[in-house]
Amino acid sequence: MHKTIFILIILFLVPGRLTAQDLNRIIPDPKTGEDMLYGYCNRDGLSEGSFREWFDPEYEKYLVDHIKLNDLNQDMFLIADITVIMGTWCSDSRREIPRFIKIIEEIGAEVNAINLICVDRAKNADVPELADLQIELVPTIIFYLQGDELGRIIETPRESLESDMVQIFSQ
Repeated sequence: MHKTIFILIILFLVPGRLTAQDLNRIIPDPKTGEDMLYGYCNRDGLSEGSFREWFDPEYEKYLVDHIKLNDLNQDMFLIADITVIMGTWCSDSRREIPRFIKIIEEIGAEVNAINLICVDRAKNADVPELADLQIELVPTIIFYLQGDELGRIIETPRESLESDMVQIFSQ
């Protein structure tokens, strides 16, 4: 009995689980020597340490377009899967991702449910699914519904994050 419980615990804890070392991993940027996040990350990683210097001000000053969000199919949005690929070294990522997270929080969605991947300047991250995503520019925000890709916001929104999300979820 004890052996079965031990095996179940090992099977549950080991495969496919992120450890503390895997989440919000910091490596030096070879170009600048500054810290950059690498691999799987979450909101906490973006709002700690040196990343807080750009994350917090951009997050705080952004005014969410609540009128435009009224057009968003929030039921569909709340069941969607979202993958964000960004670089903490990238000015577009530093601008758009704090704004995106603020929108997500104001909608009431779970920010930590977003699959957030931070890449280096070569768009690598030691994350298995990254190769299949065909990332050329960051940030790239990919929206999925039941495994099917609905659309992407690449580098900068066409109109605004809110407008682009409305368009993606109304297709």
